[in-house]
Amino acid sequence: MPAPGAFASVAVCANLICAPAPDRLIPTPVPVMISRMSDREILYANQMAGPLLGLSTEEVLGRKLTEFYQTPAEWKQLLERLVNEAAVDDYEMQMKKVDNTPLWVTVALRPLEFNDEESVLTALHDITERKQG
Repeated sequence: MPAPGAFASVAVCANLICAPAPDRLIPTPVPVMISRMSDREILYANQMAGPLLGLSTEEVLGRKLTEFYQTPAEWKQLLERLVNEAAVDDYEMQMKKVDNTPLWVTVALRPLEFNDEESVLTALHDITERKQG
């Protein structure tokens, strides 16, 4: 696990992330999800995350983030890197939409505390066109 105090405490306000205080809004112009570290359950998804995965935002909630990984074991590698480095940036990987359509993304991860639970903030950037072109 990350070092004590490595988790930023955040709250979610509509489609913005409030961190660390509710009066400091951070707009999220990319697909963003927050998943619980222990079981990878998606606790929050912004309005851009659902459509990227072929679902509505509401349908993403409660699913396991690893359901969308082409190689679920890759989560362990990412988590290990997150623990050791406290951040993951520009990690290129293949995911999949709910209908198994391939989806190439670059991923950024940050540890955080969400609803009093150790969680992971995941931001995605769709690079599918670039990879297929």
